[in-house]
Amino acid sequence: MQAMQMQGRAALIYPVPCAAQVYNPKIGMDSLVVAPISQASAKQRAGRAGRTGPGKCYRLYTEVAFKSEMLPLSVPEIQRINLGMTVLTMKAMGINDLLAFDFMDPPPPATLISALEQLCGARPRRPAALPPRPPSPGRLLLYHRSS
Repeated sequence: MQAMQMQGRAALIYPVPCAAQVYNPKIGMDSLVVAPISQASAKQRAGRAGRTGPGKCYRLYTEVAFKSEMLPLSVPEIQRINLGMTVLTMKAMGINDLLAFDFMDPPPPATLISALEQLCGARPRRPAALPPRPPSPGRLLLYHRSS
């Protein structure tokens, strides 16, 4: 469910859930997960109601839900996404020790390791029920260089 902002309207209605892309390194797939927004995001959204003139923000959740179900801050994107292209870019920049790199918000080590395995083409055995993965960026670069 998404909120809609219209020029000249005095009220905004914001639902709690939002869809976020989340990468699971165990199965090597992204998924769209619906979860509550963070408290910081809720406060930022409320500020939009009075951006162009006087307005009100109607929130479709209770104060109890705000305090107990919503995280104080949103989970940084680098901790939720597939890092294949990020790792490839860092390697191209000469950054080789990715696990020791001083990230502002470090991603889980399993996600970095999964990204390295994807780039090198090393894949653990996968159950037959899972769909095939797209070609890895590392393999595409190697193919491009050889042709």
